[in-house]
Amino acid sequence: MPETLRQAIDATTAAALRARGSFKWTAPGPDGFGAAVAEMDFGASRGLLAALLHRQLPQVRYRPPDGTYLAWLDCAAMDLPGSPGALVTERGQVTVVDGPAFGDGGPGAFRLNFATPQPVLAEIVERIAAALGEGR
Repeated sequence: MPETLRQAIDATTAAALRARGSFKWTAPGPDGFGAAVAEMDFGASRGLLAALLHRQLPQVRYRPPDGTYLAWLDCAAMDLPGSPGALVTERGQVTVVDGPAFGDGGPGAFRLNFATPQPVLAEIVERIAAALGEGR
């Protein structure tokens, strides 16, 4: 397996495990995770992410996805000195998958998993904004 693919899988798995740890278990039994995910409103989170990015990172291009909780954030217009995914991970302490892991169209972008409670999502965007603001 190519190293960049392994890193993408590792980052996605780590994000999913952290998200799982942040849920309040609502279903009985050992698999309450499925019920907790079913109760999350990804549509509202998509909208919240769009609003937060518009307000805090207007140069970042984001098109809300139709049926997933993964966002592709294009930071090419920010003219950053390095990879935005690396800046976000290192400075913002937010685990994302750096765009180059996805091939030719990836540089200047990163993937964010927004399957998290909305207050946590707001903090994530604040951290991303601070990390990318420091990167200029």
